[in-house]
Amino acid sequence: MSRWAISELIFYSHDNRSRSLVFPTRGVVIISGDSNTGKSAILSAIDYCLGSSSCEIPIEIKQKTRFVGIKLCKDDLELFSAREIVSNHSTSRIMYFMVGKTISTPTTCDEFNGRTNPEGARAAIEKELGIERIHQEGSTDRVSIRQTTAFTFLSDEIIIDKRHLFHGMNKPYESKHIVGAMPYFLGATGVEDVNAEYRIRELKKLISREIEARENARLEIQDSQRKGMRLFVEAKTVGIPTALGISQDPTNENLIDFLTKLLDWVPETSLAQETDDEDILSALLTQKENLSTQLRKIGSLKRSAESYGKAAQGYESSLILQKNKSDAIAIFPQESEINTCPVCASLLDSSAQAYNILKELSCSLKEDIGAISQFSPEITNYITRLNSQQKETKNSIKTIDENIKTLISQQDKRNTLYTANQKAAVTLGRISYFLESMNTAMTYDSSTLENYEEELHDLENIHGRVEKEEKLNAIQSLISDYANAFFAQLPRNEICQNGKLFFDATKATVSLLTTNNSRMYKMSEIGSDQNYLSIHLAVLFAIQKYMTESNRPVPSFLVIDQVSRPYYPKHIYKGKGEIIVEEGSDSRAMTQCFKFIFDESARNHDLQVIILEHAYLPTMDEFRNATRYRWNEDTKEKLIPFDWPLFP
Repeated sequence: MSRWAISELIFYSHDNRSRSLVFPTRGVVIISGDSNTGKSAILSAIDYCLGSSSCEIPIEIKQKTRFVGIKLCKDDLELFSAREIVSNHSTSRIMYFMVGKTISTPTTCDEFNGRTNPEGARAAIEKELGIERIHQEGSTDRVSIRQTTAFTFLSDEIIIDKRHLFHGMNKPYESKHIVGAMPYFLGATGVEDVNAEYRIRELKKLISREIEARENARLEIQDSQRKGMRLFVEAKTVGIPTALGISQDPTNENLIDFLTKLLDWVPETSLAQETDDEDILSALLTQKENLSTQLRKIGSLKRSAESYGKAAQGYESSLILQKNKSDAIAIFPQESEINTCPVCASLLDSSAQAYNILKELSCSLKEDIGAISQFSPEITNYITRLNSQQKETKNSIKTIDENIKTLISQQDKRNTLYTANQKAAVTLGRISYFLESMNTAMTYDSSTLENYEEELHDLENIHGRVEKEEKLNAIQSLISDYANAFFAQLPRNEICQNGKLFFDATKATVSLLTTNNSRMYKMSEIGSDQNYLSIHLAVLFAIQKYMTESNRPVPSFLVIDQVSRPYYPKHIYKGKGEIIVEEGSDSRAMTQCFKFIFDESARNHDLQVIILEHAYLPTMDEFRNATRYRWNEDTKEKLIPFDWPLFP
């Protein structure tokens, strides 16, 4: 039974024209020509039609192309897959898929039938190729048509890559799926085995997460226990345990019970106030202010009275002194006129006018002294009354101060009680929140982990690795034998002359064992672009030979871009015209490569090889005969016609 091959690749323009490349479904077909004619876009276009997640078709072709389609055939069946091209860097989800015994290739986009999306197209293609639907629900990790490109594409990047053996292995996301799907496509495992293997990998991840979750829960519980102990100590500082009659400290085992009991605490004294202390305090302060004002007024009056009294007393003393002096008039006779001196009895020359004045002054002083003597007791009594009022006012102020002090003291006591209760309430709130989080932290369910471990144990017992590894080792050995037989037909340097290739499907790579020193070299250590070209060709053709013999669900085509890559480096010849290979060592090496390709394609009747080449071998008849499309200055042709319009 044959495998699927490419019979046609079609590009559709924006003005309803098409460009069709027709390929023989067996043997070798070559497309050669100048740079920038669209050769390398063929591999990207095929990949895009097979549902790739990216579109790597060059922008100059995308701008002139509306759709690209591919036609595959196998025995009497044909399938057609087309996909819309958008001119920006994104991909389109619009695809068309048709399958049947005879499909007429659409010449315009209007003739498309069977609209679908990339997922639908991939599923339909996989069904026709015989790829079984191996897919875990809710996961994108599965075997699909996308992994088959590792065996059908050899791009100009990979063909001399010293680290990556297959197309897509240089992309981390794709490489893990290629390695994972390798045993299935090689036939080492079946559907149940692959499903079990995916599930085993998934279970190991889940078990790892559960173990981590269990450890995190354990650490969280320990941390919560420390927090709980600190909260209990905090509760003790505000007297909650004592108020509830709890005298012992908790342990980690009974911590939750102890903290739960603390939530029963209620304040012993009501925090409500029976009277409005603020109003009373305000009234007392007002009274004190009024009395203080009154006290200041009394003091002012008292000072004025005392000052007046002192002045009157001084005036009285002065009057008494003057009166005493004036009392000397008594030595004179009482007559109205005196002619003799009252001291010496001498005869005076004038009348006693002075005597009369002194007598009048003495009388006036007596009257003043009498008036002052009468007013002095009133001043004294007034001052006494002021002293009494001052004392009473001071006593009233003192009483008010004592009342204010008492009121403030009562407020302080209530505030102290309120603060203590408030602190206790805050502590209880933290304890309540802690208990809720503690319960959450302690809800780890080990049954989930136990179920995962039990399922893993059962799967590993049923789908053991031993049988799979033995079968895979046998397949690897067979492919290695094929690859070594092919490697001997290809150009290689001295280190590889006496070496043997060992293919490792579990890592998707090869190693080289040298027979002269029995040393094993990794692929990256071998060196030389020519060696890597020969290694890639040998392994890919060996795998395709095995696929044909085992009838594996992998297409039979192999698209190779630039066999001449080691001899005509891309960085030197990019942008130049077609390279005409002249006689020389490079020509002989290239001829040796192409001779192997033609010979093996002839031996493997199920193999289709499409070569995209910048170099042209005019001296090799097989090369010339296999060249179906040649785009250069002479032919004035390229993949996309010059007159196709750009994206509108």
